[in-house]
Amino acid sequence: MNRIKQILKGESIENLLDETILRIFGEGLIMSSDSEILSLIKLYYPNLFASRENKLLHYQALFYKTLPEPSTVKEQIFKIYQDVIFENFHHGYTPIQVDIANGISNNQIFSFSAPTSTGKSFVIMNLIKECDSDVVVIVPSRALINEYYARLCELIPEKSVNILTFIEHINTAHANKNVFIVTPERCREIFKFSNIFKVGLFLFDEAQLSNEDNQRGMFFDSIVRRCNVKFPKAKLIFAQPFVCNPESQIARNKLTERQSSSKNYRQQNVGQLYLAYNDSKFYHYGIDKAVMGNRKEECSFDPIMRCIESGGSILFYVSKSKILSRGFHDEFNEYISKCEKISDENALILIEKIQKYTGGKTTKNQNYYSLFIDLLSYGIVVHHGSMPLEARLLVEEFTRKGFCKICFATSTLEQGINMPFDIVFIDRLESSDPLGVKNLIGRAGRSSVDPNFDYGSIVIRTSAMSRFRQLMTTPITLKSTSMLDVEHIDDIDLNEIKQELNEGTYDDSFNLPQSKLEILSDDESNQIIRQLLDYL
Repeated sequence: MNRIKQILKGESIENLLDETILRIFGEGLIMSSDSEILSLIKLYYPNLFASRENKLLHYQALFYKTLPEPSTVKEQIFKIYQDVIFENFHHGYTPIQVDIANGISNNQIFSFSAPTSTGKSFVIMNLIKECDSDVVVIVPSRALINEYYARLCELIPEKSVNILTFIEHINTAHANKNVFIVTPERCREIFKFSNIFKVGLFLFDEAQLSNEDNQRGMFFDSIVRRCNVKFPKAKLIFAQPFVCNPESQIARNKLTERQSSSKNYRQQNVGQLYLAYNDSKFYHYGIDKAVMGNRKEECSFDPIMRCIESGGSILFYVSKSKILSRGFHDEFNEYISKCEKISDENALILIEKIQKYTGGKTTKNQNYYSLFIDLLSYGIVVHHGSMPLEARLLVEEFTRKGFCKICFATSTLEQGINMPFDIVFIDRLESSDPLGVKNLIGRAGRSSVDPNFDYGSIVIRTSAMSRFRQLMTTPITLKSTSMLDVEHIDDIDLNEIKQELNEGTYDDSFNLPQSKLEILSDDESNQIIRQLLDYL
């Protein structure tokens, strides 16, 4: 079977579309091939697709969209479903979002995984807002801390709620609730206040951090266990993308004594299609070769150029060395040169803020010239982990508000930062990190509230097609045993940290094991430190 060739040749397209929509009515959009078929038909046969689009949106149960009135009995079933959901939850939740909300409500511990387009963040934000007690949100990076902070400040403007990126007992005269957004390392401060704060919810977002075979992975698990012991009445919620066994979070940390449940959601809200690129030519290909065909089929246009010309946005995932050497500028100059200068006032205000922060200007051949600022004035963003945090936050805001036409980024975007694009171009494929790749391509496709079937495109080099297919079809599982419970770790330092975390002697104040503290505290170390400071 070769659905790509069938669609490009225009053979029995109407029947293929109806069969696919009927399958989604019964199963939901869970198959990659269905997602690709719908996206391809919408791309090449927009008028035919438009005649079935309302039906598809009802069958997908995308109740956050402005759906038209139902015209068939099957569509009416979903309309009744939508009304019941709104009556009970007061939000336009999808059935998946309802199931997530119920899983959290009905269990003390709930671990789930879902693709990036399922709207889990919307449920989580409402959950935090509606929680009567204190909330602690644990995320793996500072970038996610600041994204959560900005969104929660917008969602909860009331001064009666403290929204903090550190853990401290402050503003007690005016606030009756605290929301703390911290990394696992900062979360340890909560245990100093276990008798003061009434924490009702611990939310571990991007919880796949627990799978790392390093100090952070161990520390994450130790924080989970301490939260469970110190706050026995609080709910523990684990959210992660694309993981087949979310129940591992419960088993590995021995949380089965409390009411617990887990769920792996596969439904997608956004379609995706796949293209390969070589020698200035683009080709369609599919993930499931048995359905979509095992050969690539030539695409008759440049999807990146078309996207720019239609006002869309593209993410180029490149290496940091290519950004620092400015090699990306020469390699993709054909697309950069098509971006016109930005005139939107709100965008210019953000650019001015970045300009003041960095001191860069757009006058060429001057010492203060900044290619970063110059590109930004054309809607071209550069994003990498070594950027100052304030600058990163501003360019992320610039992108979220729709001013970005092209973004050149490194792996920092893998960590769940909510920056969607119409196309993701993977210039550098990390074969060793299937979860990172899936997280990255989850940025392809904007989920809008408009009554349209949304889809995004992923472009890779033709040389990476086989590796990419393998990555996409590789199940992602978390380890069921924590490093804290491994009998012996070869790395001496990690083994020492493991022992102290298990014994409760690890020092929270300095984030160090006792043996390291003793070394740093002795007279010889003090003398060496004094000499180093004198040299500096």
